[in-house]
Amino acid sequence: MKVIARVLAQLVDLFASIAIFVFSYMVVNPVIINFGLGVTVSAAFTLVFVFILIAIVQYFFMMEGQTLGKAFFGLKMVSTDPQRPLDTTILFQREVFLKFFSCYLICIPVLFGRQGGHEVATDTSVVWRRNA
Repeated sequence: MKVIARVLAQLVDLFASIAIFVFSYMVVNPVIINFGLGVTVSAAFTLVFVFILIAIVQYFFMMEGQTLGKAFFGLKMVSTDPQRPLDTTILFQREVFLKFFSCYLICIPVLFGRQGGHEVATDTSVVWRRNA
């Protein structure tokens, strides 16, 4: 059951990111274009805005050891290394640099109930929030 919740949580995070992306390019990008900066520059500014907005949305959940999707499904990330407490830097590294950029390669073990590469690299694990 936890595997299904983890996959669905990842999909919620993905859909939230896509929604921010679409909103930014439909609403923010035309506003920036109206400043006369050109299409390429406005697209670059909008892309930076997308990443900043996603980071802001997820940051508040990461302070609780979660992401938007994990909070929705009652999951929480915990540290498996007692010498290394869980902080937002580790969570950001886990969620953005390891999972987001190479999820299809390192998240496959999660589908079989094992730790993914993003968990091994950051010494983290996902548990039910009520058990944390």
